[in-house]
Amino acid sequence: MLKTLLAALLGLFSLTSNASQLVRLDVDQHANSYTVYVVMELDASAEKVRAILTDYAHLDRLNASITASEITDARDDGTLRVLTRFENCILFFCLTVQRVEDITEDVHGRILVALVPDASSFRSGQASWEVNSIGSGSRVIHRATLEPDFWLPPWIGTAILKATLRREIRASFENLECLTRKNDLSHPAVQTAVVAEHHLNVVHEVTNHGDDRTRPPPGVKPGGMIASSTGRVMQNPGQLSLHNNYPYSCRARTNCP
Repeated sequence: MLKTLLAALLGLFSLTSNASQLVRLDVDQHANSYTVYVVMELDASAEKVRAILTDYAHLDRLNASITASEITDARDDGTLRVLTRFENCILFFCLTVQRVEDITEDVHGRILVALVPDASSFRSGQASWEVNSIGSGSRVIHRATLEPDFWLPPWIGTAILKATLRREIRASFENLECLTRKNDLSHPAVQTAVVAEHHLNVVHEVTNHGDDRTRPPPGVKPGGMIASSTGRVMQNPGQLSLHNNYPYSCRARTNCP
């Protein structure tokens, strides 16, 4: 049982790491400003990725540090004013900041972001997102420059702040990658996650009841086999096959919603 569980989990991680990747992540400081340059490739269509990135009322799905996001104004020319509030902690120092930004799209489909300093915790800032198709997947290029306008204790140096920014960007990438395939039942990583979740439930049953009370989870029916690039993932009494209505949860791999 435990060997099968390990095989399922290892298959899950290998599939997700090969499907999408964080190609480049640069965080630099210039005077009082910080610049970010990110390139990521995702095993999902550009349309799906763009839909998640522009769901401004639910940006908290991308990062747990985002505590609120909402569209506060929509202009006739298509410009959206978006308020985003963040809470983050560096060691024992915690901070709440907010950004108010005007967001537009240019003729090439790039998402352009301009900070509104008077309503934000930053003196200045701008950003852009490019989402392009590459084969059946997509490539995302993100550029941003921000100049903070809030106090930080002197022991939080540039190195610590840059490391924190990198950590948050990586977390956002993992959540974005997860959300793009959240309802994609054809994705092999989804199938592997279903099996892994089922095995975790089985181990729990064995531990607490002393017998293998194997019951297929909702949406999974007996009589089939789920496979991945690592080979057959599980072989259990009443083998499982994926049912079309199985509500895959990204939490099988990460903490994303």
